[in-house]
Amino acid sequence: MPSPQQVLEAMQGFRFDAPFADLAADLLPMFERRRPLPAGMPPPVSVVLPPGVTVGFGVDLGPAAVRVSRGLLEEWGVDLQEVTKTALGNLRRRAFAPVLPPLVREPIAGHPTIAFQSEDGWASTLLLAPDALERVMGPEPRLFVAPMRDLLIGLPPDVDPELACWLTEEFEALDPNALALEGFLWRDGRIQTLPIRTAVLSA
Repeated sequence: MPSPQQVLEAMQGFRFDAPFADLAADLLPMFERRRPLPAGMPPPVSVVLPPGVTVGFGVDLGPAAVRVSRGLLEEWGVDLQEVTKTALGNLRRRAFAPVLPPLVREPIAGHPTIAFQSEDGWASTLLLAPDALERVMGPEPRLFVAPMRDLLIGLPPDVDPELACWLTEEFEALDPNALALEGFLWRDGRIQTLPIRTAVLSA
């Protein structure tokens, strides 16, 4: 995780009056945080995208990201549809880069598990692009969890939801910017939301 000083320096260098064309290449989709944003910050814009998740957007600054608000959209003179199209295009461009960090393969509780970190902060949002997800994580059926912005973990598709929930919450506890997602079942080139927290509560 970047230090507070690195985050502050990155934010101080951001020009809020920069035109959209200058920032478009660094625009990425971002999932909602589990914890609320600091008081006084304008609420980020969001859309609901397949597989039925709420998605915001951010300008990637390396160690930090500037969330896209309604005020930024007005400053840029673009609509939410254009921002969505641009951000998803940038995600695919990064996912299809010739060289990516390797997958980590490590069994958890006896289950074969893979994990991916992009080192650019977009690993979790592979869930929004099935073609990019398959390119990075492979075609095999899996249950994916994404506890952090730059961490995507693939478990066997029939793993106990309680284990998936436990693993997700263990990682979320380590990150103040942890996400707030359920599980995602990947099979036959399609991805669908699979509740893991609800399943545990009702067990």
